Parts: sequence; structure tokens; C-alpha cells
Amino acid sequence: MFLNACYAGLPADAEPARLGGALIEAGAGGVLGPQIEMPRLFAAEYAHAYITRYLGGRETAGEIVHGLARHFADAWSNPLGLAYALQCGMDSRLERATVGPL
Repeated sequence: MFLNACYAGLPADAEPARLGGALIEAGAGGVLGPQIEMPRLFAAEYAHAYITRYLGGRETAGEIVHGLARHFADAWSNPLGLAYALQCGMDSRLERATVGPL
């Protein structure tokens, strides 16, 4: 899963709309990114919330994106969470490894 929290870090001549497709063609299991340019503060909050929930391993990427859109809209009356979209990988989830005795 690749999270493009904002357009920061892209080369000047890069087209963000094509970045997701290129990553999927290169083997990424999923790409999450905004459909519009995001304010950096919101992008950082969204990325932190997404990664925290994804690393928990209990929700799929699609469930997290849906839940974050609802959270930001309900708690903060902020619709920016609706601008994030998954390009493939809706059912991806981080599988937690089982650790045996040390």
C-alpha cells in the first residue's frame, strides 16, 4: 500500500494522476491519494490516522478510508477526507505475524 498524502515530493514535471497507475503497474498492492491538492496540515493528520489504523491490522484499506471520511466530516465538519481515493487495494489489510516463544 502506498499513501500519497499530498503532492509534496513529486518531480516538477510529474503528473500526480498517473502516479497511482504507474505504482500499480510496478506491483503496488494499492495506492491511496487525494484527488485534489491538500493542505499540508490536513494531509499530515490524515496520513497519521490512516497509518495508525492500517498498522492495527483489523480493518481493510477500504474500511479505513470510509471511516476517516466519516470521522473528519462528523467530528470537524471537514469534507477533505472525501477527496482521498483508493486505486485498487480496497480489501488489503496488514497481516500481523504470529510470534512464537523467544
